[in-house]
Amino acid sequence: MLMKYLSTVKVGSEALFTGDKLILRGLTFHESHGLKPEESSLGQKLLVDVDAWMDTQAVGASHTLTESDYDSAIYRIVKEVVGVPRRDLLLGYVAEQIATAIMEKKDQISAVRV
Repeated sequence: MLMKYLSTVKVGSEALFTGDKLILRGLTFHESHGLKPEESSLGQKLLVDVDAWMDTQAVGASHTLTESDYDSAIYRIVKEVVGVPRRDLLLGYVAEQIATAIMEKKDQISAVRV
């Protein structure tokens, strides 16, 4: 069964959806979160899409990998959030946790949609 949840959007205090947009689609994880017993015993595939807005002018000028490695950093954040030990999680809660973690750990990002 494919379930889709509402987008969770977090916006920083200074800017809304401005700057450049980083798009990550189809991040796939197999986890055992959920409310039903079969979700715990069998697990389920979670597909996560993330849009993140940021100003990449400094990254483009410097050409350094450490400054431009946002896609890998966001993937690691998503993996960390969904990879916690099994809990009775609702998808909306997971989306909220992902968006919050990205905004807290990557201050260059002005807005994120999960």
